[in-house]
Amino acid sequence: MQEALKMYVFKLAPQAVLPLGLGLTLLLISVLLRSRAWGLAAFVWLFVSSMSFVGESLLKPLEDTFPRLRVDDCPGADAVVVLGGILAGGRNAPERFEWGGPVDRFEEGVALWQARKAPLLIFTGGRLPWSEEAYSESSLLKVAAARRGVPPDAIVELIGAPNTEGEVSRLLELNGRIRVQRIILVTTAWHMPRAELLFRQGGFDVLPFPVDYTTHETVEPTLFGLLPAPDGLMMTHVAVREYLGLMYYKLAGVDMARQDLNRRARGLLLGE
Repeated sequence: MQEALKMYVFKLAPQAVLPLGLGLTLLLISVLLRSRAWGLAAFVWLFVSSMSFVGESLLKPLEDTFPRLRVDDCPGADAVVVLGGILAGGRNAPERFEWGGPVDRFEEGVALWQARKAPLLIFTGGRLPWSEEAYSESSLLKVAAARRGVPPDAIVELIGAPNTEGEVSRLLELNGRIRVQRIILVTTAWHMPRAELLFRQGGFDVLPFPVDYTTHETVEPTLFGLLPAPDGLMMTHVAVREYLGLMYYKLAGVDMARQDLNRRARGLLLGE
């Protein structure tokens, strides 16, 4: 129950400062105050946030944080960890899959295992508290991988992890049964900076393997790129959310490191 409540807070709290939420907040203020200035601010904010050029410009630094690798060039590790968010819709079942945009995560994860880069293929992807899915994503991906020739004993599910932080916790719990220290982390390129940070803070040696790129090699302003579009607003939304997440977990990591130092200092003073 506590974890579910935490998930609701983590999902809802940032909405007020994300592009659409902030724009609607400004619009609401303009109505309540009957202020044209606030209404103009809402219009300008939503217009700029919906530009594809703005969205790509914000998203590209995240995607370029780590180099893009080929399967053959990737070093070996203890496990390939494929993060969830791959399946789309609410009608998935073992006999049929509705693949989403990030299907590259699955394809490249299986390719890495087939290239013998690691003996284990780990899938994450649990059910969110509000989800009505009959199957967890990790269980369905296990079925899909088995159809590609990956034996069941080489596949591990991280069950009950609703977000990236939870995935790190589940992998740490798994370490009590199976030794996993060096991992090849497979996720969408713009998500990789935050995911790599969390797994590194969890004590893992991380080899980032970014996939599923959204932005172009170069981002230049064009006529259509400066016009508002749904895709532009989505890219801005994703980028701002990722930057907020990075900021939060970097600060949280500093706090955790400070607490760890304090515990060690107390232990030395007490002779523990």
